[in-house]
Amino acid sequence: MLAQNIMKLLQKYGVNFLNGLGTTLLLALISVILMIVLFDPQQDASRVYYGTDTRAFSLLFGALLAILWEYRMVPRKLSASVNMVLGSLSFAALLVMTIAINGSSNFWYRGGQFIGTILTVLVIYTVSGRKTWLIRFLSNPVLKWIGDRSYSIYLWHYPIILLI
Repeated sequence: MLAQNIMKLLQKYGVNFLNGLGTTLLLALISVILMIVLFDPQQDASRVYYGTDTRAFSLLFGALLAILWEYRMVPRKLSASVNMVLGSLSFAALLVMTIAINGSSNFWYRGGQFIGTILTVLVIYTVSGRKTWLIRFLSNPVLKWIGDRSYSIYLWHYPIILLI
């Protein structure tokens, strides 16, 4: 029923479910809603944090950007000033969130991860266009070295922690 209501609302605003865009958006919104609804501050947040259904929105919003990009539904290049402002503000907000928000806070599960995801998508979008200070910063060899290894470390850290 929730999915049907969201679909009707999206169709009202012209979202087509045949090209994958609408379906991806629908699934992402359902995932966000599930995270917000299922989170109970009085309970362990592991179910919400590790649940595929409640975390899929991060991947789905990235997929949504890829669909928008591929079908040229968003401009490939923004004006230099818009790109600079959008990229800088999104990146700055992500940094503030990283420093200021406790990973177990209610805000994190009641919309914080969604906001972080949207900001990340905006950063990816802006660095995919024009060359700016942000793309030069993110292309720094030290950050690249960390990035080349971080996913491998991420995949191995949890099983190792469980064994210890």
